[in-house]
Amino acid sequence: MVRTRRNFPREFKLQIVKELEGSKTLAQIVREHEIDHGVVTRWYREYRKYEDNAFLGYEHIYKEDARIA
Repeated sequence: MVRTRRNFPREFKLQIVKELEGSKTLAQIVREHEIDHGVVTRWYREYRKYEDNAFLGYEHIYKEDARIA
């Protein structure tokens, strides 16, 4: 069975992060949305680091990281 990579829109990722910050646990979110816990954790870390600039896509390289690189 071939698995294809799923792409999630920015709004969905923000919704998941808000649910995680709210009253839902990581386990509940993973079960409800059928997403790997590592993906949700990575989204949460990225949101905490970049806040409003999180999940803008590949075209938008974070300027600070690009400058350092």
